[in-house]
Amino acid sequence: MKPETPEHEKQRRELLDLIDEHGLTAHRDAIAALLRPAIGLRTRAPVKADLAVGGTRVGGQPDLPPGVAWPEGDDGPLLFVLQVHLAEVAALDLEGRLPKDGLLVVFSDSWGRDVRVHHFAAGVELAPRATPASSMHPAFRACGVDALAELHLPPSESAFFESVHEVLESDERDAYHDDVWLTWRERQRPGSAGKAGIHQLLGYAVAERYEAQALDEEVLVGFDSDDRVAMEWGDVHCVWVLIRRDKLAERAFGELHVEM
Repeated sequence: MKPETPEHEKQRRELLDLIDEHGLTAHRDAIAALLRPAIGLRTRAPVKADLAVGGTRVGGQPDLPPGVAWPEGDDGPLLFVLQVHLAEVAALDLEGRLPKDGLLVVFSDSWGRDVRVHHFAAGVELAPRATPASSMHPAFRACGVDALAELHLPPSESAFFESVHEVLESDERDAYHDDVWLTWRERQRPGSAGKAGIHQLLGYAVAERYEAQALDEEVLVGFDSDDRVAMEWGDVHCVWVLIRRDKLAERAFGELHVEM
């Protein structure tokens, strides 16, 4: 476990204050033990470096090795969603879950159901690849990314919160969900759906089914509806790409579980 950055430390203090403010001091340590580091990927207008080979970006065109085919699904070529230069975010991966370098490249069908993730090791030859002419959908608008240090709490109905949920009174459960978890979530993802433009590595999934993420799963990536990229999933939802912790350690990126 890497030491928390100053931003993580600041968020931890703010979260502990929020817990105390809403009458949950008796459960402070149990709730704080559930804090999990995540990496936010906030989109913005691109600069030249974002569009360079191997740059971190959402939308636009991917960088692929010459011998790797563009992935296809039942409806033809998949959509390129995003790519992350992992060395640029390694300092924010406090638990060391992700590869420390290389390029993580994510594709999806238009429904957010068929998701493919590739990891190309550092030093592998890469070149820009245009969206195939046979694609039924245009490429997403290219955006640069600012990486954000984040600490997340689990949704109140998730398996991760079950041990705390059992010892809370009904009004305490409401306080956790409404005044702590939801308040914190809205601080990290401000605005209406599609406006925040923040995608995610690691942390907790906030899926339609709260029980979607199993206890042994990590969020490999969550890609959200994002107005800046002209990207929308379902009814302005987020696509959560989950992977078992042991499979992530093995870099078995073909064994994924996708939720919305």
